[in-house]
Amino acid sequence: MRFFDNWIEELRIYHWTKNFVIFFPLIAVHEYSIQNFSILISIFLLFSFFVSGTYIINDIFDIKSDALHKVKKLRPIASKRINVINAILVSIFLVSSCLVICYYKFSFDIVLIFLLYLILSLTYSKIIKKIPILDILVLSLFYLIRLWLGGLAIDVSISVWLFTFCFFIFLPLCCIKRIVEINKFSKKSIRGYDKNDISFLNNISNSSSLLSLIVILLYAESTNFKVYYNNIYFLFIISLIIIFWMLRVNRLANKGLVSYDPVLFALKDKLTYLLTFIVGILFIINS
Repeated sequence: MRFFDNWIEELRIYHWTKNFVIFFPLIAVHEYSIQNFSILISIFLLFSFFVSGTYIINDIFDIKSDALHKVKKLRPIASKRINVINAILVSIFLVSSCLVICYYKFSFDIVLIFLLYLILSLTYSKIIKKIPILDILVLSLFYLIRLWLGGLAIDVSISVWLFTFCFFIFLPLCCIKRIVEINKFSKKSIRGYDKNDISFLNNISNSSSLLSLIVILLYAESTNFKVYYNNIYFLFIISLIIIFWMLRVNRLANKGLVSYDPVLFALKDKLTYLLTFIVGILFIINS
């Protein structure tokens, strides 16, 4: 049983929640159909296993540094609960099999996005994560790649509005991740950041949250909005809910009440589920 627990932990199944961004283009344009749902569910599963394969690769590259980290040393590969050779074999299997399935089941364009994510992920792990500011921008870009993937899979053109809104929504999450790391560990510098950068990251996070609301208000005046929505107020309410959640998590992070991984915090937070339910109901009412 411990064998399966180790692999489930290594695959970071809980991080699969990030891949629900793949469904955003479908929700945005209301093109609900069995075919579109089927395509996106397949893409979701393939991309989730693919990204899990990249996590394994990154853990193999970072095995020495992870072994010295207060939290990461407990990861299966760093703690030697999973053999490195087995990890290499599994990562190769996951990455290669997902690429092959995508090529035959979907299109070469989908394969290219997968490869883009892989290259960017490896570059981030080895180089970019050590460069302040650029690191949080690239982390935000990972979410936009998921958005792009979902749109391409069902042949939906993603508007600049949606790209911009998502960027300003996900950038605060990346800032919060760094704030948590700085607060949790006593090192003088965390990936180039130190205690003096917390206010800087807070400013980016809070400003980005408010900018997402401005994007929604501007979008409401565009011709695109009138094609898909009849009521401007429901989008405004949804934006307020999202901003409230982000500002709340930001506040909790600064008080040291958010775990090392904000994704885990969200999965354990009851209010997150309640707000997600309310947003879902609002979309159903206005679809």
